[in-house]
Amino acid sequence: MSRTSSDAVMNALPLPVLTIGDDNAILQANAAAEAFLDTSERVLVKRKINDFIPFGSPVLALIDEVRARGASVSE
Repeated sequence: MSRTSSDAVMNALPLPVLTIGDDNAILQANAAAEAFLDTSERVLVKRKINDFIPFGSPVLALIDEVRARGASVSE
């Protein structure tokens, strides 16, 4: 699937979706994430998820758990 096709699929999702790199850098954001964070993808990809989620948040722990397990989690 090309980047354009995958972008179209991701942007069709109604919930905010971010792709996060190993260093917590935001690599990609769908349209719902842009609306939720009130920031364009162009700005988001210059930041880290830690800039938007407070230290100690369970979301950061879930991201770490996904990395450790190599699988999705539901919470």
